[in-house]
Amino acid sequence: MTLQIENFEFHSLKKIGVSIPFFKDECTVIFEAQFDKFFAHVHITKKSGNFLELFNQLMSWKNNSLVE
Repeated sequence: MTLQIENFEFHSLKKIGVSIPFFKDECTVIFEAQFDKFFAHVHITKKSGNFLELFNQLMSWKNNSLVE
């Protein structure tokens, strides 16, 4: 599986998670993947907006994309 975010392409995704901290106006998706020749632990944070909708979209993507 490949995930592309702007000009960055990640391969071999695993350990995908979603975090919504209490008392913060943000939502973070966290995953491990291969980036070029490196293995990376990635956090992508979205601040402000409709967090329930974003959380549902990320959870749906996580559940549909994670291949064991």
